[in-house]
Amino acid sequence: MPGTPSHTTTIARFDTPPEEGTWPAQRAVDALIRECSRLLFAECREDLWAWLSESDLQGMLYAILRRELPAHGLAASAVHMAYPFRITREQAQRLGLRGRTLTTDLVLVVPQSLRLLRGRRWTGRFVAAVEVKRGYERYREIRADLAKLAAVRNVWEDVLTYMVVMGHQSAHEAVSAVEREAAAHGVTLLADNYWVQDARINQPELV
Repeated sequence: MPGTPSHTTTIARFDTPPEEGTWPAQRAVDALIRECSRLLFAECREDLWAWLSESDLQGMLYAILRRELPAHGLAASAVHMAYPFRITREQAQRLGLRGRTLTTDLVLVVPQSLRLLRGRRWTGRFVAAVEVKRGYERYREIRADLAKLAAVRNVWEDVLTYMVVMGHQSAHEAVSAVEREAAAHGVTLLADNYWVQDARINQPELV
């Protein structure tokens, strides 16, 4: 409409105000998640005490997303933790999975699409699913989570999938193995591996 102001950010361009239901294209969502992961890695490098567990990392990325979404004209309520994707028995059999619940650490969902189901369950139009890992060493666990993300994308074809890994002095061989596995599953890997050691700690694993 002539005379209607345009809402423009570095991540997304809005021709109508965000609260009216506009949602950016996948490339803009991808740019946002990459930038938030970069900010996470920067915070981790600034303070090795801040991320002694994967729960720390997940909470840090969640907080960054809640801060950055409104800064780019999107609702903070678009990000949620520990969402259980439910698939049918037939889908589980086709994908070779035993269970029917695929829980991911973080999800992005279009807020205007949210609706409650029975009990405490809810659903909506999902945009991205993210797993967050501390270090590259637990290869079997990472491989299982990559397979889970690939299964989510197989059922929800428009969902972007990400594995975010923050390592501390992880061996090159471990990093390379995760990179190969992520590529094989078609999951975007966003990762850092920090080598500087804080003399006060030996980065104990608390999870």
